[in-house]
Amino acid sequence: MISNYLERLRLAFDILSAHSGHINIGLNEEEQDYNIIPGLNKLIFDCTIYNTGSQSLNLKIVEQSSIIRIVDLRVHGLSVGFSMYNSIYTTKDGIEKPKVLNLGELGTWTWNFETPIHESTKWRIGLV
Repeated sequence: MISNYLERLRLAFDILSAHSGHINIGLNEEEQDYNIIPGLNKLIFDCTIYNTGSQSLNLKIVEQSSIIRIVDLRVHGLSVGFSMYNSIYTTKDGIEKPKVLNLGELGTWTWNFETPIHESTKWRIGLV
């Protein structure tokens, strides 16, 4: 495994669901499984970035019985705000739906962002 990394990120999702479900959150080769319970779920995902440039954060719905709504996404505790809509939701049938935060069927939601975040004037996040 590579020992030199560019930065480590703590990503947090707030997800609202009416019923239980199962999702995976992943970036590059790191992936974690989460069980969703009815109500508001606060999920934390830590990842390591090795390269500069475009990165893709994926939220894959593995099992669900109702709509899962992404309420907020935070990087190091700061909300990404409207840039959450810079995303694409791809259903299991391969249909791409841009700017969707209400995920009503099995598929993968992808949010793209540029690294390093700690040098971005947009984020204004110092080294941790």
